[in-house]
Amino acid sequence: MGHNVKRFMAGFTIMFILTFGFWWLFGYAYFNATPDQYTKLHITWSIPVGADGILIYLLLVGLFISNVIFYKKLPAVLETGARTEWYIKTAIVLLGALVGASSLRYISLAVGLVERSLIAIIAAYLIYWPISYLVSHKVFKLDNKWAATLASGVSICGVSAAIATAAAIGAPSVVPATVASIIVLFAAVELVILPFVAATFLKWAPYAAGAWMGYPLRPMVRLRQAVPWLMP
Repeated sequence: MGHNVKRFMAGFTIMFILTFGFWWLFGYAYFNATPDQYTKLHITWSIPVGADGILIYLLLVGLFISNVIFYKKLPAVLETGARTEWYIKTAIVLLGALVGASSLRYISLAVGLVERSLIAIIAAYLIYWPISYLVSHKVFKLDNKWAATLASGVSICGVSAAIATAAAIGAPSVVPATVASIIVLFAAVELVILPFVAATFLKWAPYAAGAWMGYPLRPMVRLRQAVPWLMP
């Protein structure tokens, strides 16, 4: 990618140590254990966000570092290592490989996964993307780069799609940053509201409810953890 390798390795090492340190810190039960785990962990209180809450803590720490401590500009060594777009793309590829490899153990699941993937591709690329683009461009008068980035974020896979699209079409950095902020804001609100809506209207379709709320891996298991009353 044309970056200085030594500077990148130094920046990546610093960020890895910081990330692992905070991950270890917030892994303590008091930061994430749910009430049903109190007896086993011999504690009487916690912030009951669950194991995935560690990711929320890390996000908040990252936002604090980038917007408060280094609000003007990241140090050169960290800036070279902060290749957010590249990390997201790599994570998506690895996640897809993991899902594909896991599904091969169960042929019926693999076939169902392929069928649903084809349907999702058709819906996202041939229906939702053009509609989102046209509404953004024609109704709200956004230019092509803004409309394309927003359409990808809305119809494909959120922040990662918006960042990848913006990079591919050469959009200014303010475009993916703004679109990503909008997506995260709406997602945060929806993840609070949608479990209650799913518990009322989607009891018969746990897979749909899981996908609806953005759980890409093991939707039934993750959904049961998030909404225990939904799946007896």
